[in-house]
Formats: sequence, structure tokens, C-alpha cells
Amino acid sequence: MASGIWKPGRRLFSVASILMLVMAVLHTIGFFGAKPDNADQLLIGMMGMRHEPMGMGMAPSMADIFYCLAASITVYSAAVGLLNLIVLASADAADSLVSKLLWVNIIWVTAFTALCFHYQVLPPFISGVVFEVFLIGAVVIPSKE
Repeated sequence: MASGIWKPGRRLFSVASILMLVMAVLHTIGFFGAKPDNADQLLIGMMGMRHEPMGMGMAPSMADIFYCLAASITVYSAAVGLLNLIVLASADAADSLVSKLLWVNIIWVTAFTALCFHYQVLPPFISGVVFEVFLIGAVVIPSKE
């Protein structure tokens, strides 16, 4: 009998969670590993000149905010993927808990994918579609996986 993340009924959800970890790594490599061209450097330089007062003595530049949000994608994707896998691997995690966690993931991935589509950002949109396929598959065919 299979246990943990490869237990029948949890496999597709597990694959989606592993893909979230893969996305975190690829996002980091793609975002922080790319060398900005002249136009990018000019834009980031201009963003660095615009500061927003945020309270508590903080006034980050728009570039600081941009980099913080970009790094947050990596942190969030890794955290969600790991949390999912911890629950899925737990022998005492009830199927009802796994089902609720699955639906929370479907909701956040749907929202994430819709935002990426709306703002026309293709790489994370593709990731969202792939996640969604596995998550919906976990609902539709849980006993046949």
C-alpha cells in the first residue's frame, strides 16, 4: 500500500506541489539571473529615484518594492509547495483535510493565473495553467491515479 505523497488520491496534488517548488527555483534563476539590457537599466534606475513613504521611517524606492515583490513570488511558491507536501506526506492527515487544502490551492492558483492572464505575463501564466491541470485532475480523477 502506497503512503505519503504517492498515496492514491494524493499523487496529482503532490505533483502540483513539487511543480510549485520547481517554479520557485526557475523564477529565481530567470528573474535574478537575467542581465538587464540598457532599457531595463534605465527603467530600474528611474524606479530607484522614486521613493514612497510607507511609515515607520521606511521610504523604499519603487525598485526596492519591485524586487521585494519579485522575490516574494519565490518565497510564496516554495512555502506553499512545501506546506502542501508536509500535509500530504503526513500519515495522520485525514483525507478531508487534504481535500480542503486541495480546494484552497485551486482557488489561489485560479486567482494567480487570472492575474497573470490579465497583466499578460506569460511565464507565470503557463505555470498557473500547469498547476491547475494537476490540481483539477486531483479532484476529477482521484481514485484512478
